[in-house]
Amino acid sequence: MANPTIYDNWIASGAGRYPNDQFDIKVDHRFSEKNLMSAKYSQEWNSSQSYNCFGNFADPCAGGPNKSTAHLFTLNDEHTSARRCC
Repeated sequence: MANPTIYDNWIASGAGRYPNDQFDIKVDHRFSEKNLMSAKYSQEWNSSQSYNCFGNFADPCAGGPNKSTAHLFTLNDEHTSARRCC
């Protein structure tokens, strides 16, 4: 290349979309002084659409849309059997 210009190298930049929604629910219940139970449920939805640098459906930069969901459930039952001293 005898006379390089700024047009010899291709450059692109842009923003992608990454929405994310989630909720959490937690319930605690004390049956007695020595027995406690708690439960938790969480759910998340997210999706992504990367920047389409070539502006067509075969764009290698974007990788296509991505959607996912995650769930979490926990249950904890706590029994205390130790005596208090003094």
